[in-house]
Amino acid sequence: MWRTLILSRWNPLFADLPVESIIHAHQQDYYRALAESNAEGASTLFVEFVLGVIREALMSSTEQATEQGTEQAGEQVLNLVARMGEGDYSAKSLMALIRLSHRPTFLYDYLHPAVVGRWLELTRPETPTSRKQGYRLTRSGRQLVLELRQRDGGRA
Repeated sequence: MWRTLILSRWNPLFADLPVESIIHAHQQDYYRALAESNAEGASTLFVEFVLGVIREALMSSTEQATEQGTEQAGEQVLNLVARMGEGDYSAKSLMALIRLSHRPTFLYDYLHPAVVGRWLELTRPETPTSRKQGYRLTRSGRQLVLELRQRDGGRA
């Protein structure tokens, strides 16, 4: 659980990754990597194992997000993504784009679900709480915009 805590503090997108579940599924490999690293007196094998697990969790999560697609996106997320174009946006400019002035509503109902759903990405992922943080459409977000425009006859 500490891995998820540390990673999610670095980047909130890691909060929902099932790292522990994947480690549990590869428990023998986990203990083998730990024992071999301990025997060698270097953590390289263990770090490589953990990075592989994180990679697997990211791949699994990306596949699930892609499969769930438009159905999982709430109306607020659809509204936000549909109004965006190419380029970077500040949180303030996104709020103006959807004509919303209540910041907590924007953060919890629009922005956070769009980032977790991987339709938006942070422009400064290394500093997620930066006051200069920006947001842009991901490849999945651009695909969602195309689907919305096709569904609505080009009006989205």
